[in-house]
Amino acid sequence: MGTKYKIDRLKRISYHGRKNMSSAKYRCRYFAKSQLVRFGCGQSVFEFINFRGSLFKQISFDNAKFHGCDLWGATFNNCKFKNTIFSDCVFMACRFRKCDFTDALFEYTIVVNTNLSECKNLNHSTGISNYMQYPKNDIDSELQSALNILKENKNIRKHRLLHLPNNRLNELNIFLLTRKFGNSVLPKLLLEMNRHSTTTITTYKKMELELNKIRKML
Repeated sequence: MGTKYKIDRLKRISYHGRKNMSSAKYRCRYFAKSQLVRFGCGQSVFEFINFRGSLFKQISFDNAKFHGCDLWGATFNNCKFKNTIFSDCVFMACRFRKCDFTDALFEYTIVVNTNLSECKNLNHSTGISNYMQYPKNDIDSELQSALNILKENKNIRKHRLLHLPNNRLNELNIFLLTRKFGNSVLPKLLLEMNRHSTTTITTYKKMELELNKIRKML
C-alpha cells in the first residue's frame, strides 16, 4: 500500500451560468487533480501551485498570473488566456483543446511532451523552452545516494518533485536541477535541503529557489 497524502484540491463546477473567481490569490498549494468548470478566473494569481492532473474546462484566465507553477498532465478544454502571464512554469504532458492565448506572455517556461497545435494565437518565439521528449539522465552514485535519502522526505515525495510512483525518478526535474546547479554541487544542496523544512516546496521552481538560497549560504 502506498502512502496516502492529504491533497488540498480545488473543485468548482458551475452548472447555472458563469460564476467568478476573479482576483483570487493562491500560494504554495498542492491542488493536484482539481476540477474547474465554467468559471471566470480573470486577474487571479497562482504562485508555486502544483496543478498535477487537474482539469480546466471553459475557464477564462484573462489577465491572470501563473508563477512557478507545475502543470503535469493537466487538461485544458476551451479555456481563454488573454493577457495571461506565465513565468517559470512547467507544462509536462498537458492536453490543450481549443484554447485561446491571445496576447499571453511566457517567461522562462518549460513545455515537455505537449501538443500545442490547438493553442490559438500562442507566441512560440519567446519565453518557452519546448522539449518534444521527456529527458533521461545519467545519474552518478553521489546523486543517486542523495536521491535515495530524499525519498524519505514526506513533502518532497507528496509533491512528486524527485520521485514518481512505482519507484521511478522525476527525470525532468532532475534534468533541470542538474542543468542549473551541476552534477558535483547538486547532491550536496539536496542533502542540505533535507535538513530544513520543506513544507512550502510544492513545485519545481520553489525547490530551485530554495536550493539556490542554500548554495549562497554554504
